[in-house]
Amino acid sequence: MKLEFNTKKIEQIKADVEISFVLEKNIKKITKAKELFNLYNFKGDGTIFDAQNKILYVSIKEIDYESIRLAFFTALKTINKLNIKTAKSPCIIYDC
Repeated sequence: MKLEFNTKKIEQIKADVEISFVLEKNIKKITKAKELFNLYNFKGDGTIFDAQNKILYVSIKEIDYESIRLAFFTALKTINKLNIKTAKSPCIIYDC
């Protein structure tokens, strides 16, 4: 797997899917995927793939090294299972 870090805006990067890391305590604040989360009873545990919008939502317990590492590994594992070739994710560090 090849990782590339750059300063482009997320909209300028072409990829098969976008990875969105979701802080578990703020899962209810995400309105973009509210219907999807309700449909599959997603409470912020694990991953859920929105095939229509090509977004992989990955839960993250908190903003610390171990949680970020586990969430990133979970995202990579899911991408491999789904046979996705390319993915993008914004590099934003904040309490989302």
